[in-house]
Amino acid sequence: MPQTTLDRLRPIIAKYSTIDPFSLEPKTTIASLSLDSLDFVEIIMGAEEEFEITIPDEAAERMRTVQDVIEYIGKH
Repeated sequence: MPQTTLDRLRPIIAKYSTIDPFSLEPKTTIASLSLDSLDFVEIIMGAEEEFEITIPDEAAERMRTVQDVIEYIGKH
């Protein structure tokens, strides 16, 4: 079974958040992950590496939910 984008994001987010990665859903807000700004940057960098894309700072700043991250990845 192929991995979804969310499946691939879970371990990246789990490195920096105390939330159970399997409780992550697209509607999960970034704010609810209890991240500091450096943790969020690390997650973005991990996503860039995993998906071989670049996420500009301006785009990352507009991301409010896990779904926002998934949609950005899907478009790029």
